Amino acid sequence: MNDSKSLVSICCLSYNQEKYIKEAIEALWMQEYKNIEILALDDGSSDNSPNILSELAKKSPVPMQIILQKNSGNIAKNLNILLKKAKGKYVTITSLDDVYLTDTISKKVKLMDDDQNLIFISNSVVQIIDGKSEKKDIQKLSLYEKETITAQDLYDKEYHLQWPYYVQGGLYRLDAIKEVGLYDEDLLADDLQLRVKLAIFLMNNPNKKFRLIPEISFLYRRHSSNISCNSLRQLSLIKEVLNRFYPERDYPIEWKKRIENNIEILSFSKFTKFYFKGSFNFKYAILLYGKIKIKNLLNKLKKMRREYFQIKMKKNIKIIKLFGVSFIDIKRG
Repeated sequence: MNDSKSLVSICCLSYNQEKYIKEAIEALWMQEYKNIEILALDDGSSDNSPNILSELAKKSPVPMQIILQKNSGNIAKNLNILLKKAKGKYVTITSLDDVYLTDTISKKVKLMDDDQNLIFISNSVVQIIDGKSEKKDIQKLSLYEKETITAQDLYDKEYHLQWPYYVQGGLYRLDAIKEVGLYDEDLLADDLQLRVKLAIFLMNNPNKKFRLIPEISFLYRRHSSNISCNSLRQLSLIKEVLNRFYPERDYPIEWKKRIENNIEILSFSKFTKFYFKGSFNFKYAILLYGKIKIKNLLNKLKKMRREYFQIKMKKNIKIIKLFGVSFIDIKRG
């Protein structure tokens, strides 16, 4: 166990995660680093999440405070509530459907204690799990293989929508998060805006440092209830961040490609709202909208053909697969 006496506040958000809360909280109890407090806020869940949290708090082996409130839907505001209550020198932020490994905190505290200029340490690789806690892909993030990483790299990667790290699993100096103004509560984004704000802070304070470790520190759960599955919300929050923190830059090509990939859910008015920065030519916009719609439709038809209609040749045997049913035609010589 790490001998440091620095308190770590674990700030947790919960919303309709009754299936996962027990596993997530128990993983926090199992941390090698024991000088922790758990602060958990439930944002008006309609399932049994509040009761599960209340019961877990009663038997927690570490200080655990829960906040139960009516649903606000404002993640940034909810995180600020937790951060303002945090007593730790360091904080880590997570959702109660994700799972921390036992050494998530211990490795980082020692490094942060040894270098007072380190404002955060996170990881550049993530293990994905599903709703049943089965391990899936290992996701190597955009700066995984880069040896020397600068604050400018972080800032530019966020602009190009190439996330360099996840906020979950990272360890942050609470003072640094307060110095960047906590979360902007008028923005939909939470993780994205914090990462950008920290990158800007680092660029403005060259004596300050950060580290990205190419190791897995937490299990990121992907399931149908992930808020990131709401494509329209994701588009809205990214646009807000691009407008606020990159005001002098045009939208990146990666952003426009993301809009094109989601064209099916966008009306023409929403398309123009997302795609263009400032004024635009209406005639050009409507032609572009139609072109993207047609292109996506053709790509969808091609994909359907590959999935539902396949022809394979094997020697003198032709195998035709139609809607999952295989037909064999043997050519006789």
